[in-house]
Amino acid sequence: MFFNNNNSPSAEICIIHNIVRDVILIALGLENRLYVDDLEFHLRLEDFKPISQQDSDIHDVIATEPHMTIREFVRLTFAEVGIEIEFCGKGQLEKGVIIDIDEEQLSLLHLNKENIKFGHTVVKVNDRNAETVESLITMEFGIEDRTTQDQPIHDLQSFIKDLVITDLNIMRK
Repeated sequence: MFFNNNNSPSAEICIIHNIVRDVILIALGLENRLYVDDLEFHLRLEDFKPISQQDSDIHDVIATEPHMTIREFVRLTFAEVGIEIEFCGKGQLEKGVIIDIDEEQLSLLHLNKENIKFGHTVVKVNDRNAETVESLITMEFGIEDRTTQDQPIHDLQSFIKDLVITDLNIMRK
């Protein structure tokens, strides 16, 4: 589980955790698809740290981008497990499709490449008639749009890697 620097869970943390979990389940062949509400929603990342880092004196937070779309986070998370996806379509019809695999990365993570099929749709957008993630977060958590934040954060790839490794180890137990 991941928390922000104030040690309080938020909807964005749940979104990140669920994306990582579903990507791992897909890579393990236990799930077929990740459903998202809004690929354009911006996740604010500068406050996120794994619990193991919160007790340290390190005040650096993730670098590269202080925020990114769910689409980009999903793409980077799949890449971390050795799966390259490409998004096509627009709006509710947008989807993420497997276009390549990194056999070396799959092997390092002890993932079976037979579970991954080229051309398989692994990401789809939920029905737009449902509430969007952004509106739920704004209503339930009082979080406003923060897409103008400019503070750099440290090593996003390591952050995603830590999430993947942690969840992968938990799921294998």
